[in-house]
Amino acid sequence: MFDSIASTYDLLNRLMSFGQDIRWRKKAMERLKALKPVSLLDVASGTADMAIDACRWLHPTEVIGIDLSEEMLRIGKEKVSRHKLDTVIT
Repeated sequence: MFDSIASTYDLLNRLMSFGQDIRWRKKAMERLKALKPVSLLDVASGTADMAIDACRWLHPTEVIGIDLSEEMLRIGKEKVSRHKLDTVIT
């Protein structure tokens, strides 16, 4: 199912959560910041929003994103590339 909605997932997520997904990620980053993680695993990474935010907020050496949906990961890889983040591996 996620392969079929991957191209509109980010928009749908923002609309259906009324932007709450952005606040959830920000709250997670604030909590993780104190731990100063060097390496992160983003399980169910989807289109890599959490992985991208982790790179921006936490500056880890590496972030590995995994997901069952190949199409979501493909889109995530494109986003990571656009953001020029070399610490994210999806």
